[in-house]
Amino acid sequence: MIANSIYDKIFLENIEYRKEYGDISDSYNFLMENKLPKNSNILEVGCNIGSLLNLLSKSGYSKIIGVDITSAAVSYGMNEYKNLKNKLFIYNGDKLPFNDNEFDIVISFDVLEHIPNVNNHLKEVNRVLKPNGMYLFQTPNKIINIPWTILITKSLTKWQIYHCSLQTYWDLRNILKDNGFVDISIRKRHILTEYKINKVKKIKYFGKLLVIILYLLNKMPVYLNSNFWVEAKK
Repeated sequence: MIANSIYDKIFLENIEYRKEYGDISDSYNFLMENKLPKNSNILEVGCNIGSLLNLLSKSGYSKIIGVDITSAAVSYGMNEYKNLKNKLFIYNGDKLPFNDNEFDIVISFDVLEHIPNVNNHLKEVNRVLKPNGMYLFQTPNKIINIPWTILITKSLTKWQIYHCSLQTYWDLRNILKDNGFVDISIRKRHILTEYKINKVKKIKYFGKLLVIILYLLNKMPVYLNSNFWVEAKK
């Protein structure tokens, strides 16, 4: 993973990075559809500034903690969301700073693809989950994300910089099994959200084309969809 100082530099120098990277409302809706008990101990890995945890807090979830490797994002989030002041923490991206069997639910969104050692990450998530605990997350589909990023960036290699651990449907299922997860459900969601459509429309030269591609991807089976939404049990 890129050194924390580089993430901090990007975050501090570019105001756009002080906003959330992904569709927070879609992530929140995914969690609500899973009807998480309000008394659940929830850990978000890769919480950035904590916007998703803020929504959970406002919905009555009080046992929430977020960790992120970008110290500037954590500091910003604690100032932005006063209710999260004692719930956001910096960690080294390697070992989660929690006891075994501590959480009912671990969540992460647009995170797995950035982690070089995915096996270590999944082992750590499994370790901190209670027996029968759930890991709920979203990650891009390798088959779709690589050509999509090449088209947007006009580069054959830029996707490797941050998306070093993209997974296919089959690889993702296997790697979860290999790291002790069971009852694995990998599904798709409706991708024609206002956030996604507005985002691709802004892309110079290719905006209209990418909106059409979004409509086509929305009709694809899960293994050819743009993103995987995953529920896996310890």
